[in-house]
Amino acid sequence: MTLFEYISVAFSVVLSLSAAQIFSNIRSVLDPARRDWVHGLWTIHILVLHVIVWWSGWALRDVSWNLASFSLVLTAPALLYVAANALVPSDQSVSLREHFLANRTLFFTARGLVVFTSWAASYMLLGTPLLTHARITGVVILTICAVGIASANYRVQIAIAILGLLLEVFVIGYFRFEAGFWTGQ
Repeated sequence: MTLFEYISVAFSVVLSLSAAQIFSNIRSVLDPARRDWVHGLWTIHILVLHVIVWWSGWALRDVSWNLASFSLVLTAPALLYVAANALVPSDQSVSLREHFLANRTLFFTARGLVVFTSWAASYMLLGTPLLTHARITGVVILTICAVGIASANYRVQIAIAILGLLLEVFVIGYFRFEAGFWTGQ
């Protein structure tokens, strides 16, 4: 087993735990009596982001690993776990809308920090320049996160949830992620 394979296991385990956190809530997300579109759109966004983060991990196969680089790379999946945890209510009787609005600060903070972590990892481990066209999507995500934290207005939350999902679809289509593509968001 190579060091990259060894590190990939930890990376994948944290991502899997995070995805499992969301999948444990899928039934309530799909329940017509509890369904909330904003919560549902962000749930889809975070699930797709899990796949993107995992797929992008292949770019790290030639990194010279140490504890600091390992810790940096493990930060994005850990933050996705925090975001997923913020989406999943521990009390299954609570309204998904109320839960999301009450936990939006934690959710958007974790999501925004994923962008900064990706930027740091791509710059420090892969030598990606700080200013690239791919960073524009990260700036848009950070703006969405800032608005999401600042506004409890449900219509604003609907607009940024739709924008976030559309941006993710655009990024996937535009960059046509080949194995190992590091978004550097």
